[in-house]
Amino acid sequence: MDILLMCLALAVPPLVSSPVDSGVTAASGAVEVRSLSLLGVDVNRGLVGLKVVTTAKAYDELDGSSVGTERITPARCQYAGMNKTPFDGVMLALLRAGADDESWEVYEPTHHASGCTAPAVSKARLAEAKAAFAKANMPMDKEVPFTATPDAKGRMSLKLGDRTVVLQAVEKDEACDAEAQPEKVKASHCDEANDRILIVTVLADGKPVHESWGTYTASYAGHASLKVMGAFVSGTKVLLLQRFTVGSGMKGPSEASTTLSVSPVLDFAP
Repeated sequence: MDILLMCLALAVPPLVSSPVDSGVTAASGAVEVRSLSLLGVDVNRGLVGLKVVTTAKAYDELDGSSVGTERITPARCQYAGMNKTPFDGVMLALLRAGADDESWEVYEPTHHASGCTAPAVSKARLAEAKAAFAKANMPMDKEVPFTATPDAKGRMSLKLGDRTVVLQAVEKDEACDAEAQPEKVKASHCDEANDRILIVTVLADGKPVHESWGTYTASYAGHASLKVMGAFVSGTKVLLLQRFTVGSGMKGPSEASTTLSVSPVLDFAP
């Protein structure tokens, strides 16, 4: 796909590579992300505040005979204010570029009644989240939009000062090969026989500016998806929010997970 660059020439920052597993696990097992709300963004600090609504899904599991299956259904936890969505959960998170992320599962979705979050625990976690958001000077009472989101072709048009640039995400799937990808294999400890590395490179003016990557188990019909969900802009600085999802066609929900993370702050100042 061609990379479009309009208006004045743009300074392109050096390529930055980062693993996506440095973010927060928003969902795992037979739990999916149902909605995502952006509560606040500070591009200069590389900080994003999120509210993630998850939902538990029914699934089939092999019974003790290893021949038949048993239908596992979500538990109705009856969380306050969620009577119409009894299988949902709520997580709050602070994502930080190049620093430790934080998350609080205020209401946990589950398939067993014993896993429902007790009211006292929910209140304590919410209080911790509010204190952390306040300390970070991040609001929690309103939603903010992305500056831009990818179109059908995966492109984002960003206004950077008096210039406009179109970013393009390019995905490639590589073998877990210590010779071809020594740094990634060393960092992830991936298994050359069973794992693969999914890499997404964001290009500007035909040049790579950011590379995100994650490993997944390809055996047993394993699969993965790494998407740039959107971008935030402040002056000439850009911050990306990304979503990494893995799963298995044969092992079922036990191998499924969704991770949310932010890129480093990319500065396009001339």
